[in-house]
Amino acid sequence: MNDELVTVATSDHVVEAEFLRNHLEQQGFDVFLADENIVGAYNLLANAVGGIKIKVPSSEAPAAASFIENLRNAVIIEEEFETVDNGYGECGSCRSRDLFLQWDKMGIKGYFSFLGVQTAAPKLKLHCRVCGAAWNYE
Repeated sequence: MNDELVTVATSDHVVEAEFLRNHLEQQGFDVFLADENIVGAYNLLANAVGGIKIKVPSSEAPAAASFIENLRNAVIIEEEFETVDNGYGECGSCRSRDLFLQWDKMGIKGYFSFLGVQTAAPKLKLHCRVCGAAWNYE
């Protein structure tokens, strides 16, 4: 292996550089990271040193660059998630069962309660994650 090392990608984040290196190594490329330690020790220097350089031998550079481009442009397919049922019934607006409880914001009443002045107690409200509707919880 007398090939010169060529930079095929750069990254300002150690995690991304390691991710790319691991994927390239799984594909059989010889991969080296330059300036990984300085960026890892003090991330603000990433811009000064040009980021972490992902280097491969020049004979592997076109294939590695293509692989990295495909990896960075990969489309993540969202899985269909099961319907959530928290046991609070369903939303009156959209019929979703994905609801959560939250204490009602009291505003100025909350401030006075904090000072020890008795005001109305906060109420629990149900909120729908799908449409955003909210109503009192009984």
